[in-house]
This record gives sequence, structure tokens and C-alpha cells, in this order.
Amino acid sequence: MKKDYNISEELYESLMKTIKYDYSKNQKDFSDFINELPYLLRNDLTWKIHEYLPNNITFFQNKDRKFICWVGPLLKLVKCYELEYIYKQEDQINEIYFIQSGLAGYVIPKYDNIVYIKIEKGCQFGLSDI
Repeated sequence: MKKDYNISEELYESLMKTIKYDYSKNQKDFSDFINELPYLLRNDLTWKIHEYLPNNITFFQNKDRKFICWVGPLLKLVKCYELEYIYKQEDQINEIYFIQSGLAGYVIPKYDNIVYIKIEKGCQFGLSDI
């Protein structure tokens, strides 16, 4: 989007912060709604929303349904674009990313972003000491 519409870095950062804020506000509203439901209905609905996880993300295979119902609502969808850096070498890694579609890779920027490790759909990267 930044490249397509020739948006300055400052405006782009401001837009991203606003989008993240609105998304987190909507997530909080949804979380509040879910938490007000009776226990069994809350678990059934949470499972229905996140039942795709064991089939699509390796990390969640063979995990208990209760674990998925607990972790699922904590996940945030992040859309990344081709040639976008998710982490840079100096960044502190404090999140875990699950690849739901597409692929990512570890690259060496000073060598024209040559991919030396591919991360494919269903895999994860980042903080993995969970």
C-alpha cells in the first residue's frame, strides 16, 4: 500500500497504528461478549471459531481442545506483504507467528535478501519457548 500510493513513512506508520488500535478495540469488544456467555456455550463457540487450527498449523496438532479454546482467542491476525520485513536483526523477538497461508523466510538483506531458511504454511517462527 505504501509503495502503490506513494505514502510517506510517517503517514504509513500513523495509519498502521490506527488500524491496530481499531482492531484491538474490536477484539476487546468481542472478547467481552464471549466472556459473558455461559461456560459451555463460550467453549463451544470458541472451538467453532478456532477448530481450523489443528488442521492448518503444526503447532496446534495433537493439542487438547481446551488448550486451543484458551489460546485461540489470544491470537491476532497479522497480514504481511511480499518483501516486507517482519523482524529485523536488531529487533527483540517477543512474539510467535504462525503462517496460515503463503510463506516467509529468513533473509540476508546485504546479499539482496537471499532466503536461507523458508517458513512454509502451517509452520511458526519467532518466540517459541511457550
